[in-house]
Amino acid sequence: MPKKEKSQVETKKKEYYNIKPLLDLKAEYNIIMGERSNGKTYSVLNHMLDVYFKTGQLGAYIRRYADEITPANMKFLFEPFKDLIEKKSKGNFNRIAYRGKQFNIGYYDYDKSKWLTQEPFCFVAALNTWENSKGADRGEVGVILFDEFLTRRMYLVNEFTSFQNALSSFIRDRENVQIFMVGNTVSFYSPYFVELGIENVKDMKPGELNCFTFENGAKIAVDYCSSVGDTKASAKFFNFNSSKANMITTGKWEIPDYPHYTKSIDFKRDVKFRFYILFDNEQLCCCLIVKGNEVFIYVHEQTKEVDYEPEFVYSDQLSPNPIKCVTFRQGTLDVQRLIWQLVSQNRIFFANNRIGEIYSNYYKWQQRYAIIS
Repeated sequence: MPKKEKSQVETKKKEYYNIKPLLDLKAEYNIIMGERSNGKTYSVLNHMLDVYFKTGQLGAYIRRYADEITPANMKFLFEPFKDLIEKKSKGNFNRIAYRGKQFNIGYYDYDKSKWLTQEPFCFVAALNTWENSKGADRGEVGVILFDEFLTRRMYLVNEFTSFQNALSSFIRDRENVQIFMVGNTVSFYSPYFVELGIENVKDMKPGELNCFTFENGAKIAVDYCSSVGDTKASAKFFNFNSSKANMITTGKWEIPDYPHYTKSIDFKRDVKFRFYILFDNEQLCCCLIVKGNEVFIYVHEQTKEVDYEPEFVYSDQLSPNPIKCVTFRQGTLDVQRLIWQLVSQNRIFFANNRIGEIYSNYYKWQQRYAIIS
């Protein structure tokens, strides 16, 4: 039974994400990832306001789906700043309101319930409907925020291209633009990491800030936020022994529990066939196991050097070789059909959850590839 204690006043200072070290790097792309509700989006929006009041440059707010930018959702986005706008603007503005896929800023007379002044401040766009809504240059944009760019769901088909098109429409031929991509650590695989050419993001630790400089001079900064941990008043509701809860409280990657085979495996006797998955700079060895009446696939990390040329390989690289496949549905050989049967029936086990997550991300990539092709 929990011990009853006298109530105490909370004295520990709440700490939230500090964007300043990231801004000091002066990168064109700024990726911020970490635990939920630690102030990531707030910090970027605060910076957007500061840039607007200092330079007059507008902002842009991007989400993946149009149903995420409904008026009901958007009206709360700048709510935390309602008591700061007048101070930041030195009395020129006191309210931000959402209307017609943009935020307007102005001075609102609450006694007369009417706007005295109002002007555009931040445009809003969704990637899945961008091709239908893009238009002429709407003003000089200085700060672009793509919120919740990481997802455990499937990414859009050709999403990175849609994102680049949206950026191009906002940026035009300007160069004094800052792009921020904010996400919770829900999955360590993202096509954005691949397309932007930044590797091993999944190996970063909370509190680590990296900057990648490319030959054309562009810089991409990646900030894996330090955990605010138990400094959040709500931490007690989530501090349990759960891999998914870890993301909420510590910022660790949200990795679900994947099936593990609990019996022993004799790898000399029980393994009838091996094939490999090469994806996202990872190498997985998949063992086709026949153990008594059980037939299943067991997946573990491939640590030894392998000559993959004569081996059965599944990867994201196209090849005319019939034993080099992109999806599990491919292939006409009996063993390839058996592999697809076992995969489709979920008769597959993993050495650990991290291996299961790599496999899961590859399988999701296969689904996207099937739609594209």
